[in-house]
Amino acid sequence: MMLFAEIDKALPIKGVGNILSYGAGRLLIGMGIVFGVLVTLWLSLELLRLVCYDLPNKKKNAASAPKAASAPAPAPAPAAPAVIASEDDEIAAVIAAAIAAAQAECGNPSCKFRAVSFKRIH
Repeated sequence: MMLFAEIDKALPIKGVGNILSYGAGRLLIGMGIVFGVLVTLWLSLELLRLVCYDLPNKKKNAASAPKAASAPAPAPAPAAPAVIASEDDEIAAVIAAAIAAAQAECGNPSCKFRAVSFKRIH
């Protein structure tokens, strides 16, 4: 009985077509094994995510949900007009408005801008 990894050296492979077909068969077998291992790794990582992350979070949310439902929600405070306290706050507001305008023009949800810090340079 001959396995895939064994080569019968008594009958050498002759001809370019036979060599290429032999190589293509080994290529498909190797790629299939690698793909199978990758799928197995992916499934095991998904299972670990489900067991270690999703199920404990669902239990925490389920335990805290009745407490949150029984407490009455506070009434929202009336919205006060935004008062700009200083020139720095005004500059920050202008930069935030420019970023919002750029995001609106982009029209793509993956187009993201984020202002991390503001520093005066003069």
